[in-house]
Amino acid sequence: MSDKTPKKTSKDKDFGLPKTKFKPINRTRIVSKKNNKRNNNNIIKGIIFCIIILMLLSIGTGIFYWLKNKNIEEEEIEETEQEDSSSIFEDKEEKEIQEEPIQKEEEEIEQKDEIKEEDIVTKEIEIEEAKEIAKPIIGTITKIREPQNAYFIIISSSIDEDLANDYAKKLSKKGKSVMVIFPSKKGLYHRVSLAKANTMQEAIEYSKDLKLEFGDKIWIMKY
Repeated sequence: MSDKTPKKTSKDKDFGLPKTKFKPINRTRIVSKKNNKRNNNNIIKGIIFCIIILMLLSIGTGIFYWLKNKNIEEEEIEETEQEDSSSIFEDKEEKEIQEEPIQKEEEEIEQKDEIKEEDIVTKEIEIEEAKEIAKPIIGTITKIREPQNAYFIIISSSIDEDLANDYAKKLSKKGKSVMVIFPSKKGLYHRVSLAKANTMQEAIEYSKDLKLEFGDKIWIMKY
């Protein structure tokens, strides 16, 4: 065994760590940072508190004014109701005053209506009696099957005999004397006439009056 020991070097003193300068901890700086944080937190809390108070104040003032306006509206409604009730009583009194002459007028109108109804009934009776007296005169229907050597004023012609007869009946109900002229052996048409004349001049004169009622479609036929 040898007594040799290794020599101590500068590395052995620092245990192999790099050499740095020792700087003492600045506790005042740390304390000041903490104080700044606390102050910032207190400021934020104060701002939030102020905002909450302002909100509460605004809500309270809003509720106060709302209640105040509500009370005012209720008072106005009560006043209007009182005015309406008073006006209703006044209107009733006025209506009662006005209804008196109206009732008298209604009674007079009822009496007049009764008189009018009696007049109407009597008029209806008179009309019915007049209708019974003046019944419509039904015209005659003459069927001509052979030539008459006369001038007939024709207002309608048709091949069908039934159509001619129906039209003749319709005219007879209006009080007209109608003549249905049947066709000759070589003819086809059934003609309806309302007048007959011995001469052409007479037939022309008759046709003037008939044209006013039946138009210009009528014509004169010698048969």
